[in-house]
Amino acid sequence: MSRWKIRGLYRGGKRVRKFFPTEQKALEFVADELAKVRNLGDRARNIPGHLHEDALRAFDLLQGHGVTLEEVAKFYRAAMDRRQKSKPVREVTEEYIKDRDVNLRSVRHIEDLKSRLGRFNEDFGDTLTSEITTRELAQWLANLKPARKGAKYSPLSTINFHRVVRAFFTYAVAMGYANENPAKKVTTPKMKESAPSIFTPTQVATILQAAGEEILPFFALGAFAGLRSSEIQRLTWEEIDFSRNMILPPAEKTKSAKRRIVPLLPNLREFLLPYADRKGKILPFSRRHMYDLAAPALRIAGFGRPGTETEGEKAARVELTTAPGNGLRHSFASYRLASTNDAAKTALELGHPNTKLLFSTYRKLVAPEDAETYWSIAPEPAKPGVIVPGEFRKTA
Repeated sequence: MSRWKIRGLYRGGKRVRKFFPTEQKALEFVADELAKVRNLGDRARNIPGHLHEDALRAFDLLQGHGVTLEEVAKFYRAAMDRRQKSKPVREVTEEYIKDRDVNLRSVRHIEDLKSRLGRFNEDFGDTLTSEITTRELAQWLANLKPARKGAKYSPLSTINFHRVVRAFFTYAVAMGYANENPAKKVTTPKMKESAPSIFTPTQVATILQAAGEEILPFFALGAFAGLRSSEIQRLTWEEIDFSRNMILPPAEKTKSAKRRIVPLLPNLREFLLPYADRKGKILPFSRRHMYDLAAPALRIAGFGRPGTETEGEKAARVELTTAPGNGLRHSFASYRLASTNDAAKTALELGHPNTKLLFSTYRKLVAPEDAETYWSIAPEPAKPGVIVPGEFRKTA
């Protein structure tokens, strides 16, 4: 099949060839190009003097960069279009959180977004989302510190801030408020792989022995059901089914936003039976008050901020240590797996879709005899008509 070819055509300063299936198509193309040349010639002859001067100045600035004035103009116009479509970070944050909430994210997830993006808004709230650079984000993460003087965030906290900000910019790009995600190229700290810290059976028994009546269910549900503190805060007594030995937190109260069934194991049942007639929230107070109630029991077990020992503790040679992060949940996972030897069952009870997170995050190897001791921790039988949730049987 023959084709018509046009030679002598220049595009972007380079000579090119064009092919057409018929003579008529080729002639139409030539006519269009001639019309463009005539129009451009007329416009060029009528360019005001100040535009000639402007073009020359721009040309001088671009020397050595290998770009044309047209390319620069297109780039600038695209940038201005993005700027006009963009919104301040504060506005996009509100929209993003509302979108997450509508899409059935868990309460805890929404709280985490509000907290971390709140910190982000303190520094970037009035900045257009499209104008934040990778360098600015990297510097922000590197200099991020908690409100408490002298404190600093752990590498994991920094990684979590980066995770939230990166997801925020993914949303911003999808909505057209930013052209790219500047968080993608930010380098985050590397986490050293280490086994999770857990409580010993003796420490758990000591904590439960020392816990007041208001806070004891928190420790028991964390240690013997593996519930997160945020899940326990949202749980009600009606969601503990003593007749079927089940804890049934609804989807909106779990981190994964999925309903799950947690077994009410024998020793946990014994701890909670004195509360069986109660109604409403298990912890009807704020998160701050929960920590205040928990602190004395943890301190008796030797946990607290190092360096704050009282004179009495110093005399007793007590050296406080920081309590294991997520220690109750980590302990449940480790001792439960050692007891059942069933990773799939333990992962399901923790609310995980598979065993990957169990082995990578929660599990620490414990001896079978330690697991036996852990699951033997139980309250002393109460005297008739008397509730004594803090008295315990001796453990082996």
